[in-house]
Amino acid sequence: IILESGVLEDDREQVRVVAHVALGRCGVPKGVPTLLQSMKKDKDMGVRAAAAEALTDIEGVSEMEDVLDALIVAWREDPDYIVKHSCIVSMGLIGNERALEVITGILKDDSMHDLFVGAAALALKDIAPKGDQYPELLV
Repeated sequence: IILESGVLEDDREQVRVVAHVALGRCGVPKGVPTLLQSMKKDKDMGVRAAAAEALTDIEGVSEMEDVLDALIVAWREDPDYIVKHSCIVSMGLIGNERALEVITGILKDDSMHDLFVGAAALALKDIAPKGDQYPELLV
């Protein structure tokens, strides 16, 4: 219903944000292409951030390489810090080896903004809950 209703293209940003969150919560892989497209191309950062986070609710997302690829690209290229933050959080929740590489890279970069370091530290705890493997990064 969400994919066919037109709410994902509504003129109002907040309507699109809520629609993308709802699409993610449906949890069906059929929503992934739409979420990826919105994360890349929506004009509003709130929608791009919501799409990035909504991807984590999709069933089987940790096995979808294109999702992680898109999150990494958005982390590196999106101009908005809220979208970048959402990408880090999402990579932590998806939690595979490639996400771990990006997250540990953020933590090792002394020039990184505190917002991203904090998000990466939480993401690392999502991926490696005990933190035993990376104590030097969490100090």
